[in-house]
Amino acid sequence: MKVSLIVKSPGKMENKAISVPGSQFLIGRDPQCQLRPSSPLISNRHCAFLVRGEKVFIRDLVSTNGTSVNDKQVQGEVELQNGDKISLGPLLFSVLVEHEAPVKVPVPAASGHDDDLAASLLLSMTDEPAVAPRSEAPTETDIPAGTVEHGVKPSAGDPAATAPEPAAKEDAATAKLEQVKQAQADTSIAASAILTKYLRRR
Repeated sequence: MKVSLIVKSPGKMENKAISVPGSQFLIGRDPQCQLRPSSPLISNRHCAFLVRGEKVFIRDLVSTNGTSVNDKQVQGEVELQNGDKISLGPLLFSVLVEHEAPVKVPVPAASGHDDDLAASLLLSMTDEPAVAPRSEAPTETDIPAGTVEHGVKPSAGDPAATAPEPAAKEDAATAKLEQVKQAQADTSIAASAILTKYLRRR
């Protein structure tokens, strides 16, 4: 909060602003006062402006000619409002109270990407124990029943023991193909012989 006194007395200082710093501001002819008018109508310690939090007060220090706020004599202490008129002896002031607006720091809006990132981080923070890395060599529990792992011989009672190897399957298929070709060749030869015999008869 900033408090100032705007001079309203006619003269070269009219409309000039006098800042009221700190929590206490004294007006009077005493050397310890912050504002020291030379007029004999002003007491040595005439009045004091007091700032408490967000409020401003004026207190008359039992001056000879008194202190007025909006043409009302001050008795003890009075709270001031912005624009109040103050008079003490020949001096006239207007009170200016400026309340500083709180500085609002803009908060960036969360994007969908940030939400996804936060969600993935939360999901990764589980209490589940870490899984030990698998070894290179397969164990008995790693090999499903009925399958043949490379380098592992099935037992005699295992159905996989009688399963034909891929190479044996290929050999059987090749042999069958040769049989089919041979049968076709024999059929062709027989047909040719019958046709020749028929032509000779004619």
